[in-house]
Amino acid sequence: MKLEQLSLNFIKLLASRKDPSKIRLHPYNSHDWFRGAYSTVMRTKPGGIPLSIRCSLMNFLFSQLPRLKPSNLDAILKKIIQKTSKSSGLSIGQSQKLCNMLIKYHIAYYFSDLDKNWNHQNAWVKGVTPRAHVPIDKEVLKNAYLLYPKIFTGRITKGYPRISLTKDSKISYAWSKVPIYNPIEVLQGHFRQLAKSKGISPIELEMRELWRPP
Repeated sequence: MKLEQLSLNFIKLLASRKDPSKIRLHPYNSHDWFRGAYSTVMRTKPGGIPLSIRCSLMNFLFSQLPRLKPSNLDAILKKIIQKTSKSSGLSIGQSQKLCNMLIKYHIAYYFSDLDKNWNHQNAWVKGVTPRAHVPIDKEVLKNAYLLYPKIFTGRITKGYPRISLTKDSKISYAWSKVPIYNPIEVLQGHFRQLAKSKGISPIELEMRELWRPP
């Protein structure tokens, strides 16, 4: 299944859920998109983030993501994630999920081709898709380890999936508790190489194999 159909299926699935889990990506609305991405993190953040900080964070992310380019994606995205963590009180693990879910929404919307005018205004999305990062969470870690143990043994713990601080380290964290960026960066490198070996983008790999709709 091609990315175009995967994207349409993803958008339809989110829209078909019952409230409050329903997420509408079409038509484009930055508030709906942020609420959707934030909802995937909120369950790991008891009490959530104060409304004023959420609003500032939304404005920051939607102003920064269009700066991404294939040549600077890794460096700029790392800075965005670190600034998100520092300004919001989210962990690095939670911040990467929030940022990468928003990028996933952008990619899905672009390749669904539901709004040609939006696509014209957001041409940057197509350029960064081959290098875009996977939104890492429990399901992604579990499926990555089950499907590719030779690649991820030592990086992801067996059983209840946790991220090792360094390869074969006895120190590991749930995805939502990861405090530094390096172990996230290493995993993204593995996802990218794995996707490249299949001739697809990391987001396609995530949609096809690593993310399982509930």
